Amino acid sequence: MSEKTAGNTVGTKISRNQEIWESLYISAQSYLNQHLMQMVNSNKEEESKVTQGTKGRVQAGKK
Repeated sequence: MSEKTAGNTVGTKISRNQEIWESLYISAQSYLNQHLMQMVNSNKEEESKVTQGTKGRVQAGKK
């Protein structure tokens, strides 16, 4: 009797709900993608600053 009752708890119903797991997965992927894009964009900004700085030095040396 207790096993049958335990199988009908709210936690069990949630853990067996496929829609909840799919939504959780999509949310996690979205979160990771957002932060990866921020990291990529910040790296691009740093690279462009370095590239612009070296171009200025090269052009100054050519004068």
